[in-house]
Amino acid sequence: MVGLRRLFGRHEEFVRQVVRFSAIGIVSTGFTAFTYSVLRIWWPIVVANLAAQILTTALNTEANRRWTFLSEARRPITSYGRAQLGGAIIFALYFGFTSSALLLLRLFVPSPTPLDDVLVMLLSSLVATIGRFFLLRLWTFAHQDR
Repeated sequence: MVGLRRLFGRHEEFVRQVVRFSAIGIVSTGFTAFTYSVLRIWWPIVVANLAAQILTTALNTEANRRWTFLSEARRPITSYGRAQLGGAIIFALYFGFTSSALLLLRLFVPSPTPLDDVLVMLLSSLVATIGRFFLLRLWTFAHQDR
């Protein structure tokens, strides 16, 4: 039970964080998908994915620091530098996961359409985002008393 308490915390706080994280994530994912779909015209898929992810990650992490993961006094829990460092490490995991999904698509579908690419990128981003939420919550933005 202690593990679940650490994972989810107080119900109200958890729900607030999920709602805010989701709102930021929807905007970020849409921007990433749009950017990726444009960049993949000129660049290899992994490079296009990397550029699209980098363009949104720093802003996404800062938005979550300021709006999602707040202290009781409604101030960001973590400093900008620590948040961006944690965000960068989590980004590396996220990027590895989404890029692997795009490469696996090519293993099973030799000539995927641009729509196939974007759908796989969106689906893998959704799965990776769930993991990202819990890593941000439990590691990067963890309350000291949790």
